[in-house]
Amino acid sequence: MSAAAPAPRVDLAVTGLAIVCPVGLSASAACAALRAGVSRLAELDGYFCLPPEGVAGEAAGEPEPIVAGKVPTLPDGADGPERLRLLALAALQRIVAEGSLGRKDVSRTALLLALPAADPVVATWDLAKTFAPELCRRAAIQDWAVAQGTQGGPVGAFRAIDAARALLGTGRVDRCLVLAADTYVDGARLAHLDEGWRIRSQRNPDGFLPGEAASAVLLEPARAAAKRKARVLGIVGGPAFATEPVAVSADRWSTGRGLAEAIRPLLDGPQGAVGRYMLCNMNGEAYPAREWAIAQMRLAPDLPVVESLQHPADAIGETGTAMAGILVACACQAFARGHAPAPAALVWVGSDDGARAAAVIRPGG
Repeated sequence: MSAAAPAPRVDLAVTGLAIVCPVGLSASAACAALRAGVSRLAELDGYFCLPPEGVAGEAAGEPEPIVAGKVPTLPDGADGPERLRLLALAALQRIVAEGSLGRKDVSRTALLLALPAADPVVATWDLAKTFAPELCRRAAIQDWAVAQGTQGGPVGAFRAIDAARALLGTGRVDRCLVLAADTYVDGARLAHLDEGWRIRSQRNPDGFLPGEAASAVLLEPARAAAKRKARVLGIVGGPAFATEPVAVSADRWSTGRGLAEAIRPLLDGPQGAVGRYMLCNMNGEAYPAREWAIAQMRLAPDLPVVESLQHPADAIGETGTAMAGILVACACQAFARGHAPAPAALVWVGSDDGARAAAVIRPGG
């Protein structure tokens, strides 16, 4: 039996955005705060970092609280899976309330969930079975044309965008909602990451500050959006994917190969627009920073001079899977408000397992 022909590739228009993060509860507010350099990183009550190696008892002094980016509207008692549901629900309700997605549209809309990768703690949350049904029940929105999810971290959100391209190309649905959520504000997950030398502290200066967020990106074919005279916030090109052979958990630095292979096919030459303006999920760890430095050498001479490289984790902490949608939203808002430093934005992300992804965002018109 011959393989089925691939679905037509279509340009995707962004016609709705939502962000719930430590510095804003809407896409416009969050992006404006990030551009202004607003930060909301603070000590978490009840969470303490491991003491430096070889230091214990009275010599350790007062316990060091973990510093994190926390969404202020979430209840303190909500644990990891419950916080994840509340984050996703808030982003879904926001995009519905703003009119980007009407309830009458849901039956022709695919809900594509991007959730945290199943690390040893997240694996106990049973997201594959319970997350989508419970989210739909709480939102009182049940009749999606398609509802499916993936657990691949930040790159998983780009895989959801790629799945949206395929679905929209078939004509089975009119639009796709890529909804990503992640939280590190969970005792068990923080302990796991701290023990693994990932959390920034006096014990481990080379770590990230944990955060949490949800992002929602509503996508539809560009031609369809133009036909119905929708407000198009940006145009998303097809993502490119690659794999870094040395993941962050290894005892060696990244080779930069996977990131370079994801970015290279999207570049349009050293004098082109793509690559001058970048947004990424670097989070303060040395591993991704070194990886980017090596990837730049691999990409020469095709890479133009990078005029702006933005990484919002500096202000809100590591938001994992949700960061992909935040980056897309920041690029779209930059185009809409006229402060983008180039006529195209290159967004790239990496997941802990070595997966890498990149995509080009252009103005909506």
